[in-house]
Amino acid sequence: MTSVPIYNVSGKRVGKIDANEESLGSRVNADLLKHAVVISERNHRRGTASTKERGEIKGTTRKPWRQKGTGNARAGSKKSPVWRGGGTIFGPRPRDYSVRVSKKTKRGALKSALLLRLKEGQIKAIRGLKLAEPKTKELHQMLKQMDAGKNCLLVVAEFDKKLWLSARNIPSVEVVTADGLDARRVAARTNIVVAEDAMTTIGIE
Repeated sequence: MTSVPIYNVSGKRVGKIDANEESLGSRVNADLLKHAVVISERNHRRGTASTKERGEIKGTTRKPWRQKGTGNARAGSKKSPVWRGGGTIFGPRPRDYSVRVSKKTKRGALKSALLLRLKEGQIKAIRGLKLAEPKTKELHQMLKQMDAGKNCLLVVAEFDKKLWLSARNIPSVEVVTADGLDARRVAARTNIVVAEDAMTTIGIE
C-alpha cells in the first residue's frame, strides 16, 4: 500500500488515500512504457516537412553554357542538385508517422506510468476542485501551496471550462480529463494532481 495525500482547495493537507498498487499491475513495465511514449510522440508528429526536387524548381530549363570549349565543368541545368538554389536529392517529403496501438498496450503503459509516479510519491489528490470563476492566480496559488506548481498535470473527472481557462496561462500546468489521460502525459510531468472523484477512473483505488 502507498498513501496518496489529499488536499483541499486552499492547498492544505486534509487526509490520505491508501492506494493499492495491485490495481495498477504492481510492477512498472519500463519497456512497455517507453514503447507507448515513443509511439505517442510519433503520432503527434505533423509530418509536413517537404523539400523540392529538381523537377519542382521554377526557372529556366536553358543550358547554362555550351557543352565544350569554355573550360567549365559540364552543366545541363540551373536546377541541378549540385547548384546553389537547385533541387534537393532524397529530401524530406510529407508523410504519416502515426502507428496504431492496441487498447491493451495503452492501458498497460498508462498503469505503469501511474505506478511509477505513485511509487515516487508524485501523485496527490485534491478534494472539491471547483472554481467560482476563472482565476489563474487562485489556481496557481493553490498548486504552489501543494508544492505542485511546476510541471504539473491536473487530472479531472469531467471537462471544466473555468478550470481550463484558469490553467491556460500557467506554462507548466496542463489540465486533462481522466478519460483522456495517457502514458506520455503522465511520464512528461513530475507532479500529478488528481481530483478526488477521478481517482477511481484512472485506476487508483
